[in-house]
Amino acid sequence: MKRIKRSLFLLGFICDYTLLVSSWYLGLARGPSGPQLVPSICRYGEQGIGAMKIYLAGKLTSKPLLKLARKELQDMGHTVTSRWLDYDDETQDEYKKAQFALRDLEDITASNCFILYAGDEPADGGGRECEWGYALSRMSIPHRLIVGIKRNVFHRLCTQQFNDWNECLAWMGKLT
Repeated sequence: MKRIKRSLFLLGFICDYTLLVSSWYLGLARGPSGPQLVPSICRYGEQGIGAMKIYLAGKLTSKPLLKLARKELQDMGHTVTSRWLDYDDETQDEYKKAQFALRDLEDITASNCFILYAGDEPADGGGRECEWGYALSRMSIPHRLIVGIKRNVFHRLCTQQFNDWNECLAWMGKLT
C-alpha cells in the first residue's frame, strides 16, 4: 500500500511539474478551478524588453514583403536570423533541400522571437507550418507572433496576433 501511495505521490509531482513547465510556456496558471490563462509580457508587449533575435517565417511568395519587414526590424535594433531570405534558389536537389531545412532549424533555434506571416495567402502547406511547430516545441522561444489570421488550433498558441505588418512593426518598435 505504501509503495502505491509513493508512486501516486511521484506521479502527482510529475504532473504538477509538467503543469508548471506548461504554465511558463503557454501562459497558463493553476487557479482554484484548474488551469487558466494569465497575462504575460509576451501578450501585452511591455516597453523595455529590448532588442530580440527574430525568425521570420512565410511562404516563398511572401519573401519580398518579409525582406522589407526585416529591414524595418533591423532599423529598430532587432536581429533577424532568417537566412532563407537571402537565398534565391530554394529548389535544388534533395541534399540541398535537406541542408536548407537544417539551416532554417538553426536559425529558429538562435531566435527568441518567431513571427509567422500567415497573411491572406491560402493555407496550402509549406515549410512555414513545420517551422511554426518547431518553434512551439522550443520552450526557449517565448515570443510567438502571427501576422494574419489564425488558421488552425496550433496558431492559437501564439502569444500575440496582428492583423497586418504595420500593426506588428508598431508593437515591435515599442520593445526597444
